[in-house]
Amino acid sequence: MLVGAGASASHVVQLQHGAGNAAVARWVAGLAHTASTLVQRSPAADLIATRTSLGALDETALGADLATRARGGDATFVQSVLDELWSTDRDDVALAICTALDDAALGVLVASEDGRRLVDRMFDELTSGSVGDDEQQQADRLLRTKGATRSPESFEQALATAKVFPFRLPGITVMSDAIIQAERRPEGRIWVKQPVRVQYDEMFAEETRTLPLDVFISGIELPEDEIVGVRLYDLGGTLVHRPALILLQLSNEADTRTLTKIAEVAGIGLTLGTGSLAGLGIEASMTARVLLWADRAALALGTIASVVAEHRGEIVERHGDTGRTFLRYVDMVQSATAIYGFARTALTMASLVSGLRGSADGLRGAVSSADDPAAAVLRETDDVLARADEIMGARGGGPRPGGTEPETPTTPTTSPTTPSPTPDTPGPAPETPGPEPPGPGPDAPGPVPEPPAPAEPAVPRGFREDGTAPRTGSPSRPVYSQGQDPTCGPVSAGMAIETMGQPHDMAELVKSAGPDGMYISDLLSLVQRHHIDARMNLTATVGDLGAATSSAAGGNPAIALIRMPPGSSHAFHYVVVDGVTTRLGQQVVAVRNPWGTQYFELLDSFTKKFTGQAIMINYSF
Repeated sequence: MLVGAGASASHVVQLQHGAGNAAVARWVAGLAHTASTLVQRSPAADLIATRTSLGALDETALGADLATRARGGDATFVQSVLDELWSTDRDDVALAICTALDDAALGVLVASEDGRRLVDRMFDELTSGSVGDDEQQQADRLLRTKGATRSPESFEQALATAKVFPFRLPGITVMSDAIIQAERRPEGRIWVKQPVRVQYDEMFAEETRTLPLDVFISGIELPEDEIVGVRLYDLGGTLVHRPALILLQLSNEADTRTLTKIAEVAGIGLTLGTGSLAGLGIEASMTARVLLWADRAALALGTIASVVAEHRGEIVERHGDTGRTFLRYVDMVQSATAIYGFARTALTMASLVSGLRGSADGLRGAVSSADDPAAAVLRETDDVLARADEIMGARGGGPRPGGTEPETPTTPTTSPTTPSPTPDTPGPAPETPGPEPPGPGPDAPGPVPEPPAPAEPAVPRGFREDGTAPRTGSPSRPVYSQGQDPTCGPVSAGMAIETMGQPHDMAELVKSAGPDGMYISDLLSLVQRHHIDARMNLTATVGDLGAATSSAAGGNPAIALIRMPPGSSHAFHYVVVDGVTTRLGQQVVAVRNPWGTQYFELLDSFTKKFTGQAIMINYSF
């Protein structure tokens, strides 16, 4: 009896009764063979099969195959192969792919939508579960590649407004933890959420102020390349800035050893190619030297990171706002170096380097003993800044360290009436001095001395000893007092916001200040949340303040950070600047001080106090 694939159960029973179980077994085997010839495997499965022998997959060979396909622009096929693999093989194959792709190939990959999705996928696979040193190294490369798609200017701007997530691993002795939940979503989005308890924990208040409420309720989605900050509390409060893709790794992380690797300055040994340096103005003869300086700077930054991780709390406790500002610049320079390398950071992010220099100078004035951990950090910082100056000096035709242009030799000119001497023509004979007039004798009266000129007053007439003069205000430019609380930032913001015609609640504004004040980046966010277009300038001059507040620019106020005299309760103070003008024949700066006062301050006096950090307001909407 012939039994086909469509035979019914009764036919199978008849076959069993008539020919026995062996016949049924042969029939079933025939069906399986027929099915295997009819079902065609996918191209992805075929490739996997070619790299599988005796049930063992050669991940390295398969990764090399897939790297070739990725270089050829077939990122979608690579994704399909990863989909076919067992979960235990995916991370190893992703590692092999990354290892086989050089930095240039990764750069090409992230230039396309499909390529970016593949990079996201490989990062996710590499950082899931236990992360080995080689996997972390490749994950760092992927983050650098993603981050470097932003221009350095865009990265600097992102630092000022970045969302900052607190992260602290749970443990038996940990009372306040801050875990991160994150998942990859379609179209290159990252979903991220933190527990509600994190929002209400005072320990994390500085970070949670930068986050929307939905982070703690339903979670939010971010573009995978948005720059975010993460405060790593398990590493002493180190702040790192990376593409949002890093949140995926942190959501799987449970090992402080890996956190240490994340926070390391990945720019150590990271160099730009000769072409990239040439594009930044570096002379070809200086390339090797610039790369050496960059490596030395990155090593110094690594040393700084180690000391700061251990002594961050002590530095802040000893030096308050001065120490906190310095540490913030250290964190930002390290983040930039981790993504762009130190050479590019020094050449394209002058305001970051300038901010590090200024904050280091401020801290140096407060360090009074060799056992202060800040002293060791400052020594390494000086080395970093020296390397930055050397790199800047290697830029062909550019300003030398210190900002002065190279001198241009002048050609000496000769008088048209006097011929230039030649080797055969003697020049004009020197004049013969005549007899000197006789000097006064012993009894001769000497010259009558003129009466001394009256001494110039220390302060111009009409100005007080502190260099200020009274100023009459107007209802559109109100003045408020911060009282005894360290709220000069939000109070200054409130004055500026009101001048721009936007409503505000001063009682709510002052809640945004911490116990030691407020960072200027946080202050910028506060102003922007009130429908005001504003920007942060970390290397401003008083001239820049004058231009930004001029009638031609709209007459809008600016917020400036000034230094306070030694012995003050805080090292820095925010004020509102309404313009640079002339009063009583002197150039002055029009100031509204959140101590409840307003005045004109002599330009020289204000310039000495001004830190160069300011918020320039463009318009309200």
